[in-house]
Amino acid sequence: MTSYFKAPQFRSEKFRKLVTTLPCQHCGTSGTQAAHRNQGKGLALKTSDALIVALCPTCHSQLDQGKDMDRTERRAFWDDAYIRQMQYMIEEGMLK
Repeated sequence: MTSYFKAPQFRSEKFRKLVTTLPCQHCGTSGTQAAHRNQGKGLALKTSDALIVALCPTCHSQLDQGKDMDRTERRAFWDDAYIRQMQYMIEEGMLK
């Protein structure tokens, strides 16, 4: 059996709340949720709060339960939204 080092997960309610003030990073609507990346998680565990993106409930549901995307498309959907969000947050001075 191989064991792997597990770094402590970053958790920040302040950052999660900040992300939910942003528009949906896919469709642009307001009223967003913090959508965690669906890669590298475990049983009942979310990934790090550093890997969240603002998505409206519709886009979040489409990402998590949508039948129209395969795994590769879901990851690309999330990655594109995350890149947009990080650029926006840095350019707006929201991240230091």
